[in-house]
Amino acid sequence: MISKVEDHLVILEQKVTETEKVSPNPAKQKRRTFRAKKRKLVERRDKMREHQDQQSIYGQRNSYSKTNHDATLYAGQGRSDAKWSIETSVQSSDCHKRAVHHGGSGAKIFR
Repeated sequence: MISKVEDHLVILEQKVTETEKVSPNPAKQKRRTFRAKKRKLVERRDKMREHQDQQSIYGQRNSYSKTNHDATLYAGQGRSDAKWSIETSVQSSDCHKRAVHHGGSGAKIFR
C-alpha cells in the first residue's frame, strides 16, 4: 500500500514540475494530501509492528514489565511495581522452607 502511494507521489512530482507556473496548483495540493496519507500509513505500520512485538512478549497476560518480562505488574500506591512475594517458614531457629511467588502463579519451594 505504501509503495503504491510512493509511486503516485512520483507521478504527482512530475505534474508539479510541468505545471509550475499555475497558481493555485492542484497538483501541489494532491501531492500534499498524498504525503500526509503516506506519513500516516508509515506511522500506522510502525505502531502495528510495535504492538506485535509487545504481544509476543506478554502473550496471554495483560501487561509486562519493560525491565523484567517475566514479572507481572500490579497497581500499588499509585504506581506499577513488579509483583514478587517471598515467604519464609521457620521451624525452631533455622530456616526450613522458602517460597518465591511470582505473579500469583504457584510457589517454587527451595530446601
